[in-house]
Amino acid sequence: SKHDSDKEYNEQIIGEIMKKIEYPTVDILRACYIDGKKYKDVADEMGISISTVKKHMVKALKIIREMKKNIHRS
Repeated sequence: SKHDSDKEYNEQIIGEIMKKIEYPTVDILRACYIDGKKYKDVADEMGISISTVKKHMVKALKIIREMKKNIHRS
């Protein structure tokens, strides 16, 4: 199904991104994006604020968008 191939594609991209972003952004991205956790749960687990989780996600998703643009160009 399309959803599965999207998920595989995204996981491939996330694998690349994991090499480019540092802790804790990478853990937050994995928890929210791959594990599908809510920001609040991730914040509680990591002992940080929800706004910090959001800030890291914005940063990570910006990198993902940049990488997707680059992939589509090649």
